[in-house]
Amino acid sequence: MNISRTKITAILLGDIALFYIALFLSLLIRYQGEYISAAYSFLYAHVVAFSFVLIPWILGFYLFELYREKNFKPDSQTLAVFARALGVNVALAIAIFYFFFPIFGISPKTNLLIFVVVFALTDYAFRLVMGNIFVRRGMRNNVLFVGESPEMSTTMEYIKQNPQIGYSVALHLDGTDGGLDDLEDIVAERNINTLVIQSSIIKKSSTAKIVYRLLPMGVRITDFVDFYEQIFKQIPLKEIEENWFIENIKPMGPLYLFMRNILERIEAVLFLLILSPIMVLAAFAVKVTSRGPIIYKQERVGKNEEPFYIYKFRSMRADAEKHGAQWATPGDARVTKVGKFLRATHIDEFPQLWNVLRGEISFVGPRPERPEFVADLKKKIPYYEVRHLVKPGITGWAQIGYRYGSTVEDAYRKLEFDIYYLKNMSFALDVLILLKTVKTLFVNEK
Repeated sequence: MNISRTKITAILLGDIALFYIALFLSLLIRYQGEYISAAYSFLYAHVVAFSFVLIPWILGFYLFELYREKNFKPDSQTLAVFARALGVNVALAIAIFYFFFPIFGISPKTNLLIFVVVFALTDYAFRLVMGNIFVRRGMRNNVLFVGESPEMSTTMEYIKQNPQIGYSVALHLDGTDGGLDDLEDIVAERNINTLVIQSSIIKKSSTAKIVYRLLPMGVRITDFVDFYEQIFKQIPLKEIEENWFIENIKPMGPLYLFMRNILERIEAVLFLLILSPIMVLAAFAVKVTSRGPIIYKQERVGKNEEPFYIYKFRSMRADAEKHGAQWATPGDARVTKVGKFLRATHIDEFPQLWNVLRGEISFVGPRPERPEFVADLKKKIPYYEVRHLVKPGITGWAQIGYRYGSTVEDAYRKLEFDIYYLKNMSFALDVLILLKTVKTLFVNEK
């Protein structure tokens, strides 16, 4: 039984209810009920004003993944995420009240402070209670894993450490011949209701006959790749074959592509105009602090493996690659002092808006790599070329889901995120990636 949606809905509704409860309690604390009993309009004004804060407040929690099961666990890591999200939400509330919408007729300085304290205490207490409930009741999905791989081992270990996601490892079988003969008895004895099995094993006719006999017993049968995708939001590369791409990677609809291209060009023009003062200052800083061109162009591989030149503000010394192409690394000595600031703030990437305007890249997509690296990675990483089925992007699912990478192993892991994006491409996912990218500019969680 999949109870993920029920748990997420319970937390979301609880947050909304506690938002208004905390507001009411804050006014009671501040005014000892004086205005609540005598002035309905006063309470109404606060409810209306704070309601404008509610949507960005919930959105902030969403971007910090407080509605993902991994953060339902009542531990210090969840508390840290909650605190960061709350800090950003408070900043948003202040901006809404005092900069964007100073039209509510109230100035909730003290009231906002009391509200934040009351909400933080009540909402986190609520999440602690719900988290403990999820941990205790999360054993309803007893999972039998059939197969053998490092990815399966990783998944089982993650489930053991995070019981709040609603699964427990009942048993693990390697799926060898003869090992599944007593499967029906095992399922009945251990009260198993979910079977997660590798596709290579279930394809065997002998195994399929045994496994499908579990359906009348109410057992949900799930392919391991699908289960892994659900848990980690990426595709386990070693678990898929060529036919997986045929079944799961579909061409984008012409309307989606047309609207996306039009909107991106409009957005590129707007951002170029809005960011032009910052870009002028960045260009001046690069010019006066180091020798070399202001704008650095570098060949990259785009859609259908067509080469193009990407533009950035130069952040390295002019002779940074005198010995040939090489990966950039954290703390790279070739980066100038100004370049460090430009990279940390992502200002160095602003000239890529010109690439968007030219239709060479999108705002969202797999990051474009250099031809030298692509040629090498195609030899070492299976299916690497599939990331060129779509336009590359300024940001992408791999960029927000994985740390900065400079090795073949990093490229391998990033490809698992890129393939997830290819499978699930949509306007909604694009917007989520953009919002999470904005979040990373202010809060570094890695």
